[in-house]
Amino acid sequence: MSCGGKYQETSVKLHVHVSTLRYRLERITELIGRDLNDEEARFEIILATRLYRLRSAALRARANDRPTA
Repeated sequence: MSCGGKYQETSVKLHVHVSTLRYRLERITELIGRDLNDEEARFEIILATRLYRLRSAALRARANDRPTA
């Protein structure tokens, strides 16, 4: 998402071949039932992944703050 849909740039960033990237994107489309070319679908995916990262970071921080027995 951060590469603006540029397959070559994305594949380099993810260290995968372009055809692997295309396959994975097709698979994601099948699994979620949304068209990744749809702007609203991309927004929802970006929002969901950011919320997941924030929640995970908060849970890790909370776990690190707990006193050990």
